[in-house]
Amino acid sequence: MIEFGQSLIEFRQSLIEFGQILSANERTYIDLVTASGLEEIAKYAQAVGIHKNLLVPKDSSGKLRSPTSLVINAHAVGLLVHVWTFCNEDCFLLLDFQGNPQGEYELFFSLGVNGVFSDYPDTTGFHFTVQW
Repeated sequence: MIEFGQSLIEFRQSLIEFGQILSANERTYIDLVTASGLEEIAKYAQAVGIHKNLLVPKDSSGKLRSPTSLVINAHAVGLLVHVWTFCNEDCFLLLDFQGNPQGEYELFFSLGVNGVFSDYPDTTGFHFTVQW
């Protein structure tokens, strides 16, 4: 395990051991965001970074489907949820929010996310002004 205060040699060895653990692990990202995967993550982490499509999937035409229970499941095991990546350009916005990036933020914050990664912090700040 990597710990604070390790020498560079100890740190390098920890990284090698961690890499060996990862290479032997056949789980996928999708496996980690199941209820049982989130329970496992909660043993060593305080938060998860999730792509927004895993919280609110899209259909084949790009329209929003019903939200998943991922935020609820993560919060149930004590994990914060941070979602990525939010942009203002229509080519990156969900179809339902073309021309309305604030609406996209509002949707995700209404689902209970704790934070976002954004290319436009001024737009994110708009939401916090309204939220607080």
